[in-house]
Amino acid sequence: MMPLMRPGIIAGWILLATQFIREFGISIFLYSPGVEPMGPLIFFLYQDTRYGTVGALGLLVCTISMILAAVGLRYTRIESQ
Repeated sequence: MMPLMRPGIIAGWILLATQFIREFGISIFLYSPGVEPMGPLIFFLYQDTRYGTVGALGLLVCTISMILAAVGLRYTRIESQ
């Protein structure tokens, strides 16, 4: 039973992780100067017209999401019996 549940559990955690990386609404409440979550940081840098930094952080978020998706594909394959 447990080997059949592993792919679903791992896929669920990866989906949650990618969603939390991009979450803005919840992370705005966690914002404090010096310790900014990724979403508000990108937003405030965009408001300050620092587009190069915004692009770099956007690329970082995309890269992390792709790595998580690749890890999810690697570890959630159901082995044939």
